[in-house]
Amino acid sequence: MPDPKIHFLNVRGGDCFLIERPSGRFTMIDICCGNLDEGQMVFENVVARKDGKPLGNYGMCDWPTNPINYLTKRNISGIFRFILTHPDMDHMDGIEKLFSEKDITNFWDCGIRKEKPDFSGGQYLEADWDFYEDFINGRMAGPKIVAPRAGSVGQYYNADNDDGSGDGDYLSIVSPCQELIDSANNGGDINDASYVIVYRSSVGRIIFPGDSNDKTWEYILKNHRDLVSDAAVLFAPHHGRKSERDY
Repeated sequence: MPDPKIHFLNVRGGDCFLIERPSGRFTMIDICCGNLDEGQMVFENVVARKDGKPLGNYGMCDWPTNPINYLTKRNISGIFRFILTHPDMDHMDGIEKLFSEKDITNFWDCGIRKEKPDFSGGQYLEADWDFYEDFINGRMAGPKIVAPRAGSVGQYYNADNDDGSGDGDYLSIVSPCQELIDSANNGGDINDASYVIVYRSSVGRIIFPGDSNDKTWEYILKNHRDLVSDAAVLFAPHHGRKSERDY
């Protein structure tokens, strides 16, 4: 049986992760640069680097990856679960194309609801937002929508299979809880209700924190400290930035 793999994709200022389990179930957490024309990007960067600066992945944001192309090149046609940590465009850029080109079985809904962003002059496609709203509101068919919350136990994520084979995917949900979701949907910071997922790997815990904020971590440290303590990898929440700008 092959070893599990974690793919941390370079998608500029957004997020996209892929967990490839020996079970054959793929988990994708967020998507960005799904509408990117990689060929055009390479052309533009090669032209821009004629000033004598070295070519290559020295400036990572200059050489992003299209996650859908990444999946295709690796003959990955199906995603068992797509987890949208929260509905900001830098976490769902290319969602319409992903859902149309790949077989998505389950969609994890964090429960956050927000107003449609302003797309005038922006880098993201309004069509992605419209697709998301139609899907999440049941106006179109698609993957099964599920809504695990902090502490939830399910056969294929936090618990083993019924046959005791240990073939679960070792994912623990430490946020959001319903209180954080209600606060976010009633005028609070939506980042406080971002999904925070812990992958329990054989070499240590890997934490995928979305854009979680102070209230999120106050809740986690009070209620799920054991699952986040001594983590092997923590991807910086909110891309590691301190600004409050969201898309």
